[in-house]
Amino acid sequence: MRLIVKGVDGTIKKRETTVRVIVAVLLAVTLVFIVCNSLFPVPLSDAQSSAVVKAIKPALRLDQQNDVNLDGVIRKLAHVWEFAALGTELGVLAVLRRKHLPARLGVALACGLFAGLVDETVQIFSHRGPEIQDVWLDGLGVLLGLVAVMLLYGAVHLIRRRKNARQLSR
Repeated sequence: MRLIVKGVDGTIKKRETTVRVIVAVLLAVTLVFIVCNSLFPVPLSDAQSSAVVKAIKPALRLDQQNDVNLDGVIRKLAHVWEFAALGTELGVLAVLRRKHLPARLGVALACGLFAGLVDETVQIFSHRGPEIQDVWLDGLGVLLGLVAVMLLYGAVHLIRRRKNARQLSR
């Protein structure tokens, strides 16, 4: 990755390159976080889920007699949220390139799904139960992250167009 990128008009776009580098580092950190969580043995993973459930149960006002498998729900939501972060990072990298954006978003989605497959494959070797459902939840998370980025990108693009139109009409 180049540290300095020349724009069409010959200006230097250091800021975009800095953002790309920062997002690429965040992407790497997210991937390490995902894989490390998959490498945890079952007792440690269960303890983490139980700690989260214990922390949020009072806020949800659930008592001990409810039949809700909150541990399972928390685990599934964790898949969606960690892969939503991954999808957001992949989406930002795709948007920063701008050229061929639909294709880049498709590649970002495919990369996110591949990361979900790798995540579940890692769980095989850490003697945990890999599940196809988790790959689908990972894909949903990636898709949510990509959609969030595209909504933000669309809003920024619309604001800029309106601002430019107002300046031209003066």
